[in-house]
Amino acid sequence: MRRTVRSAEKKSSQEEERIVDFKLELVAVPVSDVDRAKAFYVDQVGFHLDHDHTVSDDMRFVQLTPVGSACSISIGKGIVDSEPGSLAGLQLVVDDARAARAELVERGVDAFDIQPAEVRRLERLDLAAVVIICIHASAHGASRRIEGVQ
Repeated sequence: MRRTVRSAEKKSSQEEERIVDFKLELVAVPVSDVDRAKAFYVDQVGFHLDHDHTVSDDMRFVQLTPVGSACSISIGKGIVDSEPGSLAGLQLVVDDARAARAELVERGVDAFDIQPAEVRRLERLDLAAVVIICIHASAHGASRRIEGVQ
């Protein structure tokens, strides 16, 4: 697909033609317990299990995709060298922060209450950013309760 992209740094009369679209499709998430994280993301959060393949005793690849998303996460053994729980800044986009929280709580996720003043901010970010932080913390056995947008 060809499309013309204008750079904010260039004058409007100068155009750059792009021939290739670049899409982010997979993000590796370091976890300490693959089976526990897989169960959490699939059974409680509702992600779709795309793949679960053990390559060897040292490598296992699990790919999970949020419903409606074009980007997946991968968890496993031998996938990344990062410490479990070290990944930060991912955002899971939702249309309605309150409905997303309610669904997660119904599925057994210990998600904190969203304060009325936070809802507009969270939806403006296109995600209850704290929801993914809470999901990430729970999947990795963190016991702390997250009380606000960080």
